[in-house]
Amino acid sequence: MELKIYFKSVLGRRNEALERRYKFFHKLGSPVRLIYETFFRKNMGERYFSMHHVHWILTFLIIIPLVTSGLWQTVASTIMSRGYYRPHFEVSFGTWVYFGFLGVFYWFARIRAKETYREPNTYDVTKHSFYAGDFIPFFQNFGGVKQTQKRIETVLEPMVILIAGILVLSISKPLAILFIISSFFYRMGAVASHYFGDIYVLDKIDDFISKRVFAETFLGNENHDTARLGIPIPNDPALCRKIVETEKNDDASTVE
Repeated sequence: MELKIYFKSVLGRRNEALERRYKFFHKLGSPVRLIYETFFRKNMGERYFSMHHVHWILTFLIIIPLVTSGLWQTVASTIMSRGYYRPHFEVSFGTWVYFGFLGVFYWFARIRAKETYREPNTYDVTKHSFYAGDFIPFFQNFGGVKQTQKRIETVLEPMVILIAGILVLSISKPLAILFIISSFFYRMGAVASHYFGDIYVLDKIDDFISKRVFAETFLGNENHDTARLGIPIPNDPALCRKIVETEKNDDASTVE
């Protein structure tokens, strides 16, 4: 027998410029968030927290103030003069405070690394390996109100970083600059993360609805508005069931 059936393709109206911008902040915000999540979170997943990235971040943050304070000029001048040139190089008090913060960051990172450590061939089946960690009570009950995860990550945590940057401005300019710039990228990275999370949830919901409507349409559920998918109901019930079963088997083989 012949079966006339059709689907229609819907062109989603996406803001590609916004998505590209969020992808940029999502990637760039990841190392920035790692610095402060080391202080703000506990019990992170073993594939979420990374000491490898901690080492790279520390290397980058140590080099920046040394280069900007003229160390590279001192080294280059000494080499070019074959040791005869003796330039005077000093590290300011604010820079030492900056290095002190990096030391504390590394100390906390070692604590987080111990929390994520596991014995070989031993796995924790109760925690997702990409788990972002437990929030400290200060953020969970900020202002005496139970806060949502989205508000903590996009508002409260970057706000605390920004305030810390303003407070240390008179003590350490390098550290204040780091905090103030980081607060922006921390917030944007968190906003981008939740944006793509919302897209993922919408895709899953749409997929669930499509499969349900597909099955109800082919099985001839009179209580369902089959016009939503633009699919006429076939006259052969056995063929309808076979099509639905084939669709389910295709999904199962994809998962495998």
